[in-house]
Amino acid sequence: VGGRSAFISQLSGEGEAALRALNGILVFRRTKSEPEVAEELPDRIDELDHCTMTREQVGLYQAVLDRLVTSSAQAQEAGEQPRQGAILAAITALKQICNHPAAYEDDGRPLAGRSGKLARLEEIVDSVFTSGEKILIFTHFAEWGMRLADHLTDVTGVATSCYHGGLARGARDRMVKDFQEREGPAALVLSLKAGGTGLNLTAASHVVLYD
Repeated sequence: VGGRSAFISQLSGEGEAALRALNGILVFRRTKSEPEVAEELPDRIDELDHCTMTREQVGLYQAVLDRLVTSSAQAQEAGEQPRQGAILAAITALKQICNHPAAYEDDGRPLAGRSGKLARLEEIVDSVFTSGEKILIFTHFAEWGMRLADHLTDVTGVATSCYHGGLARGARDRMVKDFQEREGPAALVLSLKAGGTGLNLTAASHVVLYD
Protein backbone atom coordinates (compact mmCIF):
# COMPACT_ATOMS: atom_id res chain seq x y z
CA VAL A 1 0.00 0.00 0.00
CA GLY A 2 2.82 2.36 0.88
CA GLY A 3 4.58 1.71 -2.44
CA ARG A 4 1.37 2.25 -4.40
CA SER A 5 0.73 5.57 -2.62
CA ALA A 6 4.21 6.77 -3.47
CA PHE A 7 3.74 5.79 -7.11
CA ILE A 8 0.41 7.67 -7.34
CA SER A 9 1.96 10.69 -5.68
CA GLN A 10 4.80 10.68 -8.18
CA LEU A 11 2.38 10.51 -11.10
CA SER A 12 0.37 13.34 -9.59
CA GLY A 13 3.46 15.50 -9.35
CA GLU A 14 4.50 14.78 -12.92
CA GLY A 15 0.98 15.47 -14.17
CA GLU A 16 0.86 18.77 -12.32
CA ALA A 17 4.18 19.82 -13.87
CA ALA A 18 2.91 18.85 -17.33
CA LEU A 19 -0.27 20.88 -16.87
CA ARG A 20 1.73 23.89 -15.73
CA ALA A 21 3.91 23.59 -18.83
CA LEU A 22 0.85 23.42 -21.11
CA ASN A 23 -1.08 26.24 -19.45
CA GLY A 24 1.81 28.55 -18.63
CA ILE A 25 2.38 31.88 -20.35
CA LEU A 26 5.24 31.82 -22.82
CA VAL A 27 7.04 35.16 -23.15
CA PHE A 28 9.50 35.98 -25.92
CA ARG A 29 11.54 38.97 -24.81
CA ARG A 30 13.98 41.09 -26.75
CA THR A 31 16.20 43.44 -24.79
CA LYS A 32 18.51 46.31 -25.67
CA SER A 33 21.47 44.22 -24.55
CA GLU A 34 21.10 42.12 -27.69
CA PRO A 35 23.27 43.65 -30.49
CA GLU A 36 20.68 43.05 -33.21
CA VAL A 37 18.01 44.82 -31.12
CA ALA A 38 20.26 47.74 -30.20
CA GLU A 39 21.02 48.38 -33.88
CA GLU A 40 17.31 48.86 -34.60
CA LEU A 41 16.84 51.49 -31.90
CA PRO A 42 17.74 55.18 -32.10
CA ASP A 43 19.98 56.65 -29.41
CA ARG A 44 18.11 57.50 -26.23
CA ILE A 45 18.44 61.10 -25.08
CA ASP A 46 17.57 61.88 -21.45
CA GLU A 47 16.76 65.45 -20.46
CA LEU A 48 15.88 66.79 -17.02
CA ASP A 49 13.78 69.96 -17.00
CA HIS A 50 13.71 72.33 -14.01
CA CYS A 51 10.38 74.12 -13.76
CA THR A 52 9.59 77.19 -11.64
CA MET A 53 6.53 76.93 -9.42
CA THR A 54 3.80 79.56 -9.62
CA ARG A 55 2.86 81.66 -6.58
CA GLU A 56 -0.18 79.42 -6.06
CA GLN A 57 2.03 76.32 -5.99
CA VAL A 58 4.53 77.94 -3.61
CA GLY A 59 1.75 78.89 -1.17
CA LEU A 60 0.27 75.38 -1.13
CA TYR A 61 3.72 73.79 -0.85
CA GLN A 62 4.69 75.93 2.13
CA ALA A 63 1.36 75.27 3.85
CA VAL A 64 1.93 71.49 3.65
CA LEU A 65 5.46 71.89 5.05
CA ASP A 66 4.22 74.11 7.89
CA ARG A 67 1.56 71.57 8.89
CA LEU A 68 4.13 68.76 8.84
CA VAL A 69 6.59 70.74 11.00
CA THR A 70 3.83 71.65 13.47
CA SER A 71 2.57 68.09 13.81
CA SER A 72 6.14 66.79 14.25
CA ALA A 73 6.84 69.36 16.96
CA GLN A 74 3.65 68.44 18.79
CA ALA A 75 4.57 64.75 18.64
CA GLN A 76 8.01 65.45 20.08
CA GLU A 77 6.52 67.53 22.91
CA ALA A 78 4.29 64.58 23.74
CA GLY A 79 7.31 62.28 23.75
CA GLU A 80 6.22 60.54 20.56
CA GLN A 81 7.91 59.91 17.25
CA PRO A 82 6.54 61.73 14.18
CA ARG A 83 4.01 59.50 12.46
CA GLN A 84 5.40 57.87 9.34
CA GLY A 85 1.98 57.99 7.70
CA ALA A 86 1.84 61.77 8.07
CA ILE A 87 5.28 62.14 6.50
CA LEU A 88 4.38 59.92 3.53
CA ALA A 89 1.10 61.80 3.06
CA ALA A 90 3.00 65.09 3.04
CA ILE A 91 5.46 63.80 0.43
CA THR A 92 2.55 62.74 -1.79
CA ALA A 93 0.88 66.12 -1.36
CA LEU A 94 4.09 67.94 -2.27
CA LYS A 95 4.43 65.86 -5.45
CA GLN A 96 0.84 66.66 -6.40
CA ILE A 97 1.35 70.38 -5.79
CA CYS A 98 4.47 70.36 -7.97
CA ASN A 99 2.42 68.71 -10.71
CA HIS A 100 -0.42 71.22 -10.47
CA PRO A 101 -2.57 72.74 -7.71
CA ALA A 102 -5.58 70.92 -9.20
CA ALA A 103 -3.78 67.61 -8.72
CA TYR A 104 -3.69 68.37 -4.99
CA GLU A 105 -7.13 69.91 -4.50
CA ASP A 106 -9.42 70.31 -7.49
CA ASP A 107 -11.42 73.53 -7.28
CA GLY A 108 -12.95 73.24 -10.74
CA ARG A 109 -10.90 76.10 -12.17
CA PRO A 110 -9.16 75.87 -15.57
CA LEU A 111 -5.65 74.41 -15.49
CA ALA A 112 -3.80 76.89 -17.71
CA GLY A 113 -1.32 79.30 -16.13
CA ARG A 114 -1.23 77.70 -12.69
CA SER A 115 1.75 75.31 -12.93
CA GLY A 116 5.24 75.79 -14.27
CA LYS A 117 5.48 72.09 -14.97
CA LEU A 118 2.27 72.07 -17.01
CA ALA A 119 3.47 75.10 -19.00
CA ARG A 120 6.68 73.25 -19.84
CA LEU A 121 4.76 70.12 -20.84
CA GLU A 122 2.64 72.19 -23.22
CA GLU A 123 5.84 73.46 -24.87
CA ILE A 124 7.18 69.92 -25.22
CA VAL A 125 3.92 68.59 -26.69
CA ASP A 126 3.73 71.52 -29.11
CA SER A 127 7.28 70.80 -30.31
CA VAL A 128 6.55 67.07 -30.72
CA PHE A 129 3.32 67.75 -32.61
CA THR A 130 5.03 70.29 -34.88
CA SER A 131 7.41 67.50 -35.89
CA GLY A 132 4.45 65.21 -36.56
CA GLU A 133 5.55 62.75 -33.86
CA LYS A 134 3.96 61.00 -30.88
CA ILE A 135 4.51 61.30 -27.14
CA LEU A 136 3.72 59.31 -23.98
CA ILE A 137 3.18 61.09 -20.65
CA PHE A 138 3.37 59.06 -17.43
CA THR A 139 2.04 60.06 -14.01
CA HIS A 140 1.50 58.25 -10.70
CA PHE A 141 -1.91 59.89 -10.23
CA ALA A 142 -4.72 58.48 -12.39
CA GLU A 143 -7.27 61.22 -11.65
CA TRP A 144 -4.75 63.90 -12.49
CA GLY A 145 -3.86 61.98 -15.65
CA MET A 146 -7.47 62.17 -16.82
CA ARG A 147 -7.57 65.92 -16.18
CA LEU A 148 -4.26 66.29 -17.98
CA ALA A 149 -5.52 64.35 -21.02
CA ASP A 150 -8.61 66.56 -21.23
CA HIS A 151 -6.46 69.68 -20.95
CA LEU A 152 -4.10 68.56 -23.73
CA THR A 153 -7.09 67.78 -25.92
CA ASP A 154 -8.37 71.35 -25.44
CA VAL A 155 -4.95 72.97 -25.92
CA THR A 156 -3.78 70.99 -28.95
CA GLY A 157 -7.07 70.15 -30.65
CA VAL A 158 -5.86 66.53 -30.87
CA ALA A 159 -7.93 64.00 -28.91
CA THR A 160 -5.77 62.72 -26.02
CA SER A 161 -6.76 59.78 -23.81
CA CYS A 162 -5.63 58.56 -20.40
CA TYR A 163 -4.73 54.88 -19.97
CA HIS A 164 -5.48 53.87 -16.38
CA GLY A 165 -6.46 50.86 -14.30
CA GLY A 166 -10.13 51.88 -14.03
CA LEU A 167 -10.70 51.12 -17.71
CA ALA A 168 -11.98 47.77 -18.95
CA ARG A 169 -9.46 45.60 -20.80
CA GLY A 170 -11.24 46.12 -24.12
CA ALA A 171 -11.18 49.91 -23.72
CA ARG A 172 -7.46 49.86 -22.93
CA ASP A 173 -6.71 47.65 -25.94
CA ARG A 174 -8.66 49.98 -28.24
CA MET A 175 -6.81 52.98 -26.79
CA VAL A 176 -3.42 51.42 -27.50
CA LYS A 177 -4.48 50.34 -31.00
CA ASP A 178 -5.72 53.84 -31.83
CA PHE A 179 -2.49 55.44 -30.60
CA GLN A 180 -0.31 52.97 -32.52
CA GLU A 181 -2.22 53.24 -35.79
CA ARG A 182 -3.22 56.91 -35.81
CA GLU A 183 -1.65 58.97 -38.57
CA GLY A 184 0.16 62.14 -37.55
CA PRO A 185 0.94 63.53 -34.09
CA ALA A 186 -0.63 62.05 -30.96
CA ALA A 187 -0.27 62.04 -27.19
CA LEU A 188 -1.27 59.42 -24.64
CA VAL A 189 -1.32 59.92 -20.87
CA LEU A 190 -0.74 56.79 -18.78
CA SER A 191 -0.89 56.06 -15.07
CA LEU A 192 2.34 54.34 -14.01
CA LYS A 193 0.46 51.58 -12.19
CA ALA A 194 -1.55 50.54 -15.25
CA GLY A 195 0.88 51.41 -18.02
CA GLY A 196 4.28 50.91 -16.44
CA THR A 197 4.80 47.36 -17.71
CA GLY A 198 3.49 45.02 -20.35
CA LEU A 199 2.75 47.60 -23.05
CA ASN A 200 4.39 47.78 -26.45
CA LEU A 201 3.91 51.37 -27.62
CA THR A 202 6.46 51.58 -30.40
CA ALA A 203 4.81 54.51 -32.20
CA ALA A 204 6.00 57.06 -29.63
CA SER A 205 9.41 58.68 -30.02
CA HIS A 206 9.13 60.86 -26.88
CA VAL A 207 8.35 59.99 -23.25
CA VAL A 208 7.69 62.42 -20.40
CA LEU A 209 7.80 61.29 -16.75
CA TYR A 210 5.60 64.10 -15.48
CA ASP A 211 5.96 63.51 -11.75
